[in-house]
Parts: sequence; C-alpha cells; structure tokens
Amino acid sequence: MRNGIVSRRRSLLVTLAVIGVVLAAMLAAACGSDPTSTSRPTDTQVPPTPTSTPSPTATLAPGETPQPTATARPTSAPVPTATATPRPTAAPVPYYEGKTLRIVVPFNPGGSFDFTGRVIGRHISKHLAGNPQVIVQNMPGAGGLRGTLYVAQEAPADGLTMVVHDRAGYLQSFLGRELPYDFFEFRPIGSTSAQPSLVVVRGDLGINSIEDLVSYDRQVLYATPGKANTAYWIARLVEELFGVEWKFVSQFNGVPVINLAMDAKEVEAMQHGTISILSQKPEWISEGFVVPIIQTGRPSPDGLVRDPSFSDVPTFHELLGDNEEGKRLVEFIHTGDLGAWPISVAPGTPQERVDELRQAFIDTINDPEYIADFTRSYGVPAPLTGEQLEALYQGLRFPSPSLLAKLNEVLE
Repeated sequence: MRNGIVSRRRSLLVTLAVIGVVLAAMLAAACGSDPTSTSRPTDTQVPPTPTSTPSPTATLAPGETPQPTATARPTSAPVPTATATPRPTAAPVPYYEGKTLRIVVPFNPGGSFDFTGRVIGRHISKHLAGNPQVIVQNMPGAGGLRGTLYVAQEAPADGLTMVVHDRAGYLQSFLGRELPYDFFEFRPIGSTSAQPSLVVVRGDLGINSIEDLVSYDRQVLYATPGKANTAYWIARLVEELFGVEWKFVSQFNGVPVINLAMDAKEVEAMQHGTISILSQKPEWISEGFVVPIIQTGRPSPDGLVRDPSFSDVPTFHELLGDNEEGKRLVEFIHTGDLGAWPISVAPGTPQERVDELRQAFIDTINDPEYIADFTRSYGVPAPLTGEQLEALYQGLRFPSPSLLAKLNEVLE
C-alpha cells in the first residue's frame, strides 16, 4: 500500500518536470533565444584614447637616461574670457582753462595802446579754449620801455602775458642804445590796425603848412614822451628833411597827458595818429583847434598815399620830391605804423602757445562783436596777423650801412 503511494508521487513529479521543460521551450521559441545557452551581458564600448603626435626623438649622449614622456591629455575646449568694454579717454584739459591771461600796456590809461589792450581783452577769451580770465595792466614809464622790459625779462614766457608795445621799438636796436632785450625776438601775436602819423600844430599859431613852420619867428613847443618813440622820431624827420627847429618838451608820460597839455595851451605841437586823433579828440579837427601839416601816409600799390580822412594833408613823400634818401628814412621809420598797435609775447614762449594765441587773435578780429566795438571808437580796423607782423619786422632787421648811418645821424 505504502509502495503504491510513493509510486504515484514519483509519476506526478516526472509529469510536472516534463510540463516545465515544454513550457520553457515554448517561451524560448517565442523570444528567439537558445534556452540551452548561457547569456552574458554585452560590454559597453569604450572610446579610443586620444593619441598625441609623437615628438621627435632626441639623440642621447652616451650614458644618458631617456626621460619619460608625458601622456598627452585631451585638450579641453577654450573657455570664453569676458572682455572689458574700453572706457573713453578723458579729453585733455585746455591750457588756458582756470588761468588768467594778462595784457600789459606800457602806457597810461586812456590812450590808443590802452584802448587796444582793453578791446582785445574784452573779446579774445571766448576764442581761446578754456576761456581764461583776461586782465589789462597799465605799466607806464620810460616811453613804454618799462612795461616792455618787464615782459621781456620778468614775466614767465608761458603764453599768459602779452604786451601792447611801441610799434617803432625795432628802431632802438639800430640807434646804439643797449637794451637788455632784442625786439626782434618778441613773438608777435597781431596788430589791431595800421595808423599813419600826423604832425599837428595849434590853430591859433597861424601855421598851415611846412613852409609856414619853417618861416615861423620862433621855435614851436613840441611835446613828446621822450626820445625813444615815434613822436620824437617823426619830429626829428621834419627837422632834418625840411629845416624846422622845434623846442622839445619831453616830460609827458604818454599821449593822453600831452592831449591835456595841448588843451591847456602848455604846448603847441605834437604827433598824433590819424585814427587816434579822430577817436580821442575829433573836436580838435572839426573846430580847427589844431591844424595837421604833414602825414606819413597809408601804404598802397603806388607807395605811401594820403589817408582818406586827411585828404588835404600832404605826405612826406610828396613834399620830398626827388629826395630819395629822405624817402627811405621815412619808409623805414614809418613801417612800424603799418602794425600800429602790435601785441606780442615774450621771447622764448613755446610755439604751441604762440600758435594758439595767434589763432585766437585772428578769430577775434573777425568777430562781428569785436569789429563793432573797435569801429565805435577807432573807425574801421586794418589789422595785421602775427605772421604778417613777423615778416614785416624781419624785413627791417638788416638795413643797408648807408641807411643805418643816416638813421643814427637823424635820430641821435
């Protein structure tokens, strides 16, 4: 009985085993694999290691051990670097910004040189980068030499000091006068106008011509600021070329003081500019208080001609006729009148400053406001630039020996 039960259990187990094998075979067929083989996991493919380009093999000296070669590492991608935005460069500060430009007038207030300094001073600042403050300083003395000497010797040559100097200062170097500066080394900036010279005498003397002056029964009192200026030199030309004898009165410090002396009838004759007399003392002409008897004249293609404002007054050249030596003397002395009110800076001033001031001067004399300001007092201007003045002075620098000898004889 027991053996029968065991036998049935074995038969059942065998049957179950067969059924399991059959089911496994059917499952394997459905999946496309061999149920009898053992599956291995597939290896993940590894990318090949980058190979560096071999370096040339160095030749070894006997006994030398080769050095190990480093394995090349993969090059990483470049990392972008942040680039700073360039900052704009600050504009340079103009030289004249925050500075003071000084204009020295070596004569008293009220005259034509003072007017020139002040009319330029009122307008030039706006034509200089930086718009400096401008002041005018009167420094009279020694016929204009004191202020001029100050600028030549003491004021820094930095383009911050200009001088409205005597237009005939160039003659000093030809007259045996040892000055502690060279006029021709000043750097001209420009001149506000040309101005012929007049010799005038008081109307109550009854003198109306050179002939009347020559035959006058006594010496006429002629006022000058001294011997180192145009007023004296023009008077000496009249003496030398026409035989007149003046009685010089030279204690006056500038034309405005002489004007007062003429008004008070303390003196009887003087030199005046054609522009100056019409702007400062127009009543002298309109009322006959003074009589102009001779003029140097205006330059023209035909030589020196009469100033249109004084068309009835003869020139030196007209009265000299064939006296060519006399005419050359007049021309040499009168050349300064072409740049009647020269404005310069000291010798040694840097060219950059000279150029900047010259351009500012050109811009000023072309400024409608300046022209109107000048014309109200002195008539229509006839200016010269710094370059023109420099060329003018250099043309005077080397006179002929004969002219120089005569010049010293006349202007002693």
